[in-house]
Amino acid sequence: MPRFTAPGSISSLKDARYWSLEWIKENDIQGPFNYVVLQKTSDGGYSVHGEYATATEAFDDRRRLVDELGTRSLFLRAVRLQPGTVVGPSHPDSREDLDAWRDALSSGDDSLLPTAQLPAFRQWAAKEVRDRPLYQPTSRVDTADIPF
Repeated sequence: MPRFTAPGSISSLKDARYWSLEWIKENDIQGPFNYVVLQKTSDGGYSVHGEYATATEAFDDRRRLVDELGTRSLFLRAVRLQPGTVVGPSHPDSREDLDAWRDALSSGDDSLLPTAQLPAFRQWAAKEVRDRPLYQPTSRVDTADIPF
């Protein structure tokens, strides 16, 4: 069973990248995911009781934990299993997790990234947007006559 022997702890769902199932659906985020069972602690952090391969396993163990602990304050979040796309060492973006950066750029939500990466991400995102044909000034894009 993937329940932890002793619950772990985290201080921030955002920093741990634990997303609600509703947010994933609303933003059409693609998996794969693992699922965690959490409980808010009195100090404002969270206890992590286990990590599961499927939402069904997580919900089943949540039900067992509710019975064992006598509280219904347990909830689920998903954590994206990222393939860890890393570019070659000679590329200017080497050693950066481009998959997470692309997610942040496409969703417009840079809170998905660790705070330490934000300056580098914003510089990379500006370059990405500037280089897309849709965002280039018309003098840089091959244009035809506008039909109106």
